[in-house]
Amino acid sequence: MLVVLDQPNNNGQLTVAIAHAGLSLPESPRMVDRVDEVFLKLKILNGIDEDLARAYTRLINQIRSALVGTYPEFERVLRGQVIHRTWILQLLAKYGGPTKIRRLGNARVNVFARRHWARNPETIVDAMCAAF
Repeated sequence: MLVVLDQPNNNGQLTVAIAHAGLSLPESPRMVDRVDEVFLKLKILNGIDEDLARAYTRLINQIRSALVGTYPEFERVLRGQVIHRTWILQLLAKYGGPTKIRRLGNARVNVFARRHWARNPETIVDAMCAAF
């Protein structure tokens, strides 16, 4: 089975290129048997990926429950996908929680966010500081 994801704006050029390569290089695409070593390694990688996803979800839920117990207003700011942003997780990891983040102040948190490549962090930072 050959799965090709193509962008709609290039009119199937990638699909044509892959099909042409498949015709001219018949040894490149090969069948994978269920007992093949490659298939077994792919199953292992998939299992590791699922384990990492479960661990990530568990840790995010622990962070949320700790914030709900101590600072429910702060947790409301981080609802939805906001807590999954890298700079938010790094901010929580570095400063340990809302108390130290409050001491930093609005401007320093904005600087921290900008250093960690956050796009338009001002609205989230303002909401975080207002939640304290």
